Amino acid sequence: MTKYNVETYYIRIPQKGIERHHLMKIREFLDLEELIMLNKYIGKRKAQFAYSRYLAKYQLSKLMNIPLSNVKFIKTETGKLFLSPECIGNKKMFQFSISHSGNICVCSISETSEVGVDIENIVKYSRLEIMYKVFNNSEQQQVNNQHNQYEKLREFYRIWTKKEAAFKAINDGISSIYFNDINVPLQLEESYKTDWLFESKVIENNFMISITVKNTGENAIGGIYKLDINQIL
Repeated sequence: MTKYNVETYYIRIPQKGIERHHLMKIREFLDLEELIMLNKYIGKRKAQFAYSRYLAKYQLSKLMNIPLSNVKFIKTETGKLFLSPECIGNKKMFQFSISHSGNICVCSISETSEVGVDIENIVKYSRLEIMYKVFNNSEQQQVNNQHNQYEKLREFYRIWTKKEAAFKAINDGISSIYFNDINVPLQLEESYKTDWLFESKVIENNFMISITVKNTGENAIGGIYKLDINQIL
């Protein structure tokens, strides 16, 4: 990897769903449990699951310099994914996080610490009332202080994706963590004073993405790179 210990990659998948020739190839790199899960999904959910798993395995295979077919995942009872010990060997223990929304799949990978990523489509018909159930008073005020509806929606999704990313990173796969109890920095300068670094950005015009990683005192969050699905499949 580069001097940063987290890099993020995303792909835009076909609006109509998974391409047949893509599905045939992706199936070659899924284990039995993943194939069973794949067969349970239809339409958009099927495409999101297939492409996000493939994206993660493809990029990990490049970083670890191993065949794509050797990249295997294990899943804890809480649903967190890790690299299987059998494919790590004496290589670094990369950690990763995946997310998808609409026709965008994203994967963040770290070679040094826990990482979390979340992406959400900023949709104008969103019900902001949900924030009163899951945001603390400061977070609610941050949203309500924005000048117009779009800015409120954008800020809502910035905070929401930060909380989701933190939830994924902090989750050790064993203990129970509650979304409502996760507080995230609201201003850029605040994030450098916490145990976790955060970065949020709008990509593809209307998708908010947030990434979080352990704060080691270094510039830990690197770039966000778009990959062409037809070039990696």
